[in-house]
Amino acid sequence: MDTSRIQIRRLAPSEGAAYREIRLEALRGNPEAFGSTYEAESVRPLAHFSERVASCPVFGAFSGVELVGMAGFLGREGAKDAHKGYLWGMYVQPGARNAGVGRKLAEAVIDYARQNVEIL
Repeated sequence: MDTSRIQIRRLAPSEGAAYREIRLEALRGNPEAFGSTYEAESVRPLAHFSERVASCPVFGAFSGVELVGMAGFLGREGAKDAHKGYLWGMYVQPGARNAGVGRKLAEAVIDYARQNVEIL
């Protein structure tokens, strides 16, 4: 895969269906990498996935119009934790692996985190 053609950008709530599809693929194919399960999330309505990308930054890696990877950022709350954030839910489809797509996704989350937290 030519990573020069990969575009990384934050997903919009209107892309909830694409996010749902890749999230379920990730949970089904690599269950050991996630805190949730395919069984738990596959029964959630589409609105859940749209709301997730609306409330929490989720970055997508696009090859043309196809979403081939994702990574999210979650900021902590509370007086003692508000300076911390987490990269979560990172996944790259098998056909896009070993081409730098994951690195680009991680860099997007890191760039976002720099503006919002002290520790990632």
